[in-house]
This record gives sequence, structure tokens and C-alpha cells, in this order.
Amino acid sequence: MLRFPTFKTTVGVWSAAMFVALLAITLVPRWSFYWPFQLVVFAAGALFIVPLATAVLVTMQFYRRRLER
Repeated sequence: MLRFPTFKTTVGVWSAAMFVALLAITLVPRWSFYWPFQLVVFAAGALFIVPLATAVLVTMQFYRRRLER
């Protein structure tokens, strides 16, 4: 599914990534007030950077597949 994504899959991945990233950017600062710094950085990476990077990679694969046709 992610190796040969359709337009619908690409939109779905972006929607999920934006939802998780928005939750992370609003909720992690509230929850992480007393967390160690390393845990805050890990949570930010896992909940903000990874979903957006995944969406970018799926989009790149979608356009690469369209250009090969």
C-alpha cells in the first residue's frame, strides 16, 4: 500500500500525519512539563517529525511512480 501509493492513500497519510502532529504540538508541552529533556525530544521526534517524514516519503513515492508512466 505504501510502496505503490494511490492518490487516496497519499491524502490519507497526510491527514493522519497532520492529525498526529497537531496533537503532539498541542498536547506534549502540557504533559511534558516535568519530563526529562531527552524524553521531551524523543516524544517530539516520535510524534511530530516521524509522521511528517513518512508523509513526505509517501508523497515522493507517489510522484515518482506517476513520472515513470
